[in-house]
Amino acid sequence: MNGEIDVVWSYILDCENDQNPFEEKRSAIEQWKKLACADIEETESLIEMANRLVGMGIRSNAHEGRIPSPRKMKDPYGGDSGTRSINSLET
Repeated sequence: MNGEIDVVWSYILDCENDQNPFEEKRSAIEQWKKLACADIEETESLIEMANRLVGMGIRSNAHEGRIPSPRKMKDPYGGDSGTRSINSLET
């Protein structure tokens, strides 16, 4: 890794930011969108991918403010972590 990162935006972030009651925070978050190398929109294939991930045991913990541990994910490829299967999915 060279230490660089790319910002990817999502339509979900737009929805969440619109719900933020603080104008200053909404404006600051909107600036991140301008830095994004991609803006992900909802598509049928995205919904299908999300459903496959849920089928593998990956659940949204957004309401808890954390990402599920890979150790708790089912790996259909027989490994000890869900991480490999996430990276192996075909779109």
